Amino acid sequence: MYVGKSADSILKRMALHLQIHQAKYTGKTTSDQLRRGMERLFQSHANTADIIVNHVGFSYIPLHGLEHVVNRFYLEDYTIGKLMPLFNVDIER
Repeated sequence: MYVGKSADSILKRMALHLQIHQAKYTGKTTSDQLRRGMERLFQSHANTADIIVNHVGFSYIPLHGLEHVVNRFYLEDYTIGKLMPLFNVDIER
């Protein structure tokens, strides 16, 4: 559904992407693309945060430190190109 990277904190990044502390989310930033996509996909659902908590999982590859800056950048681009995840489409740009 979505591919992203974080050099800082995976918890912080997931919190930005999912915004699960809100029943409905209507913001418009690139960091909340996944939540915005869920809102569009499930427009008739009263609480998309509930859908996220109960049905969305995540996987990660730990690439920590400055020595992996380039690896994180290209791995994200490769994975987006290979998987073509729906919520990585930047329609606001």
